[in-house]
Amino acid sequence: MPVPPTAVAKRFLTALERGQWADAVGLVHPDSRRKTRTQTLAHLLAWARFRSAPAPADHQGAVAFGSSGRFASTDLREMGHFIVPTYRGSPTIQSLAALSTAAFVERLLDAANAPDLPSRVFRILQTPFALGHVMDGPRLAHVVLREGPPSPRTRLTYIATLPLQRAHGTWRVRLTHDIARVHLPMSDNDPLLAGARLGLGRRRLTTA
Repeated sequence: MPVPPTAVAKRFLTALERGQWADAVGLVHPDSRRKTRTQTLAHLLAWARFRSAPAPADHQGAVAFGSSGRFASTDLREMGHFIVPTYRGSPTIQSLAALSTAAFVERLLDAANAPDLPSRVFRILQTPFALGHVMDGPRLAHVVLREGPPSPRTRLTYIATLPLQRAHGTWRVRLTHDIARVHLPMSDNDPLLAGARLGLGRRRLTTA
């Protein structure tokens, strides 16, 4: 009998909190690993192209860039030398692309969730707790997450869901944007580069 979706989600979240990235990746659906790798590399390359383009002299206000979720080998040749400072060790995009899919996702989960790296503070749920799951057909389940375990003094809190899909008879996680998102510096003066983590991203999320 397969392990229920909620139990798999709890194992996954525990692995994230302990920094056991290989164990966490082992609980991720193979299709989600491949898709996450492709989309993340496309995002990194779009960011590198954005950073390499000169800003218009009359530019004012916020800046942004977009990605189609796909990339070509020419993109990697042109932009692969860019360093990604918010990943551990500041690797180049090319060196990340050279990793196996599993190793790439391990590096991504580390960059997005390790407490000593800047992206963790931007997570909507800092200490996600799995309440249970609802089924969405025979092969898909949604685990409901909240901020921290319930208590007699429970207040309104953030609620999110973590999708799980059957893979060869077992339940496996499909990565979400909140868990697998690494923030990238938009300029040379971006607070991410200065290590400004002290709740800044959290305040932005809760006051928007």
